[in-house]
Amino acid sequence: MRVFCALPDYEIPIGKLAEMDMWVVRDFLAALRTAADDVVVFRWALPYPLEGGRWTPALKRRKNTDLTEAVRAAHAANPVDVFFGATDGRIMEADTLRAIRALRIPTVNYHCDDVTAFSLNRRLVNLCDINWTNNRAAIPNYEREGARHFYTPFGGNPEIYRPLDEAKSVAASFVGANIGYREEFLLHAVRAGLEMRVCGRGWPTRPAEVIHRLAVIWLAPRGMALETRVSTTLWHLGHLGRLRQVFAPPVSSQELLRLFNLSRINLSFAGGVGPGMCDFRRAPRSMKLRDMEITMSGGFLLTEHNEEIAGLFDVGREIATFTTKQDLVEKIRYYLARPHEAAAMAAAGRQRALRDYTWQRHVQKVLEAAVVLSRRGGQPA
Repeated sequence: MRVFCALPDYEIPIGKLAEMDMWVVRDFLAALRTAADDVVVFRWALPYPLEGGRWTPALKRRKNTDLTEAVRAAHAANPVDVFFGATDGRIMEADTLRAIRALRIPTVNYHCDDVTAFSLNRRLVNLCDINWTNNRAAIPNYEREGARHFYTPFGGNPEIYRPLDEAKSVAASFVGANIGYREEFLLHAVRAGLEMRVCGRGWPTRPAEVIHRLAVIWLAPRGMALETRVSTTLWHLGHLGRLRQVFAPPVSSQELLRLFNLSRINLSFAGGVGPGMCDFRRAPRSMKLRDMEITMSGGFLLTEHNEEIAGLFDVGREIATFTTKQDLVEKIRYYLARPHEAAAMAAAGRQRALRDYTWQRHVQKVLEAAVVLSRRGGQPA
């Protein structure tokens, strides 16, 4: 199978890449090269950020023309079996997909954030033979448009995410941005006396960052309850000297893997970006990429309960879940007191992730589905 792959490539140092773009480039490309006989790679070479003035309509048109010509040249040299993209309407033009489809090449597009940002892809979805999604909550969006979709859960790259020979020196950790109700839950655990290591964007580590955080909380609360704003403010002001013991900035891929292995408990949340995101009762929910990375690394996962992940892992045998702030505290205490039980669950979770949820396995399924659809003459009108 010969695949033409168009992936994002921002003109900034790799260390500053947005997380989504980094793992898409690294993990998808590795999976494609394993699943296909030949992979032709087109890199968009995009300015960063896209929302700035450098990404003009003229530049977008030129980049799309470059892509169209590259696909035509590759197809003329040796027929391409599948076109694979990981993009949205900010980058890809509808005419580009039409030109590729005119060559009778099946088109697959992956869109990471197709729940809350589906509008970015609305003009493209009916020009793709397969719209690949990792979000069950996004499926109704495709169905409303009459567009074909193909669901797999998130995956992991076992060459990157693997067990390390590290002593468990961190009680509990969380890696992710400070969004939604995460701060409310994590500070509740810290106030309960639990050791916590929190890394990611938006966690204040200096007094100036605390001032900025409190300004965001009070000037743009986004539905955060008054009680939560007050308790969060009081904690930050009362623990200025402790911030660096709890919070840290984003970590590199290597540091991330090490933290998964150092932590006796790795935490995750299901709440995402969208209406009501700061309200635990109303926030949109889905499993996260981090859930797969943790389990594939052999880490013990304690994540917020949601139907999607409960259908993918055996809760209580492969992973553990929590439902409320108090349940989070109780589960952390329970598994810290039972390290052998947590280790057995982590080993079982890793075996499940390796068996069912590698990116290689998912990519293989998607490519095979695209080829079968093409042979049946199933391209959308």
